[in-house]
Amino acid sequence: MERELEIEAALERVRARALSMHNTFELSAVLSVLFEQYDILGICPVFSHLTLFDTENNKFSFRTTGRDGQRVQAEQRIDIDAIDAWKDSVENWKKGGPNQVNTHMYPKEILPQVFQLFHEILSVIPAEARYYPEDFPEGVFITQGYCRFGYVGFGHNRPATEEEKVVVRKMAVEFERLYQRFIDLQRAEAQIKEAQVEASLERLRARTMAMHSSDDVFIHKAFIMQHIK
Repeated sequence: MERELEIEAALERVRARALSMHNTFELSAVLSVLFEQYDILGICPVFSHLTLFDTENNKFSFRTTGRDGQRVQAEQRIDIDAIDAWKDSVENWKKGGPNQVNTHMYPKEILPQVFQLFHEILSVIPAEARYYPEDFPEGVFITQGYCRFGYVGFGHNRPATEEEKVVVRKMAVEFERLYQRFIDLQRAEAQIKEAQVEASLERLRARTMAMHSSDDVFIHKAFIMQHIK
């Protein structure tokens, strides 16, 4: 019972931070809170990750944290076809649904190849927070929960326990909600930007209609430059 309360408290912290998100720039901060819960609950993965699929372009967006609780986030877009395991993950995701947990393991023999594919994202993580193949002597064990945008989970140097899979599943449900909020904010920001552009164009039209002589051209030019900035 006590453990269930700890898990629910972790989920509530994610919900509270997601609800306080007022613009899209806060997504990384919200994800940091979500990923931090794995450590608070004692799972302590080597890294936490978010995978968002773009099946139309056959790519996925991958976000990862640094190691050992250093929640530095970086992002990279990668071809799904680069590794067979990724193609399998996409197929499992397409067939999946709420409450699905996907697990797979990268054998230590292929870790140099995998890490090379992630070179771009790993290179921007500070050296003290970066993880290496040597951190996974038995291979990388991935545990990730389904959401309709992709997967959210973690990488460890050991298989996840059944309880940890439950935590990942519940975190994925919370992520789906918070990412929908992010999308809603993104749309709202785009609408505001569009309205601002339209208002500037309307002011420009009004100034154009008000020109009465060639001397007004220079004033009009200054007005345009002011609104382009």
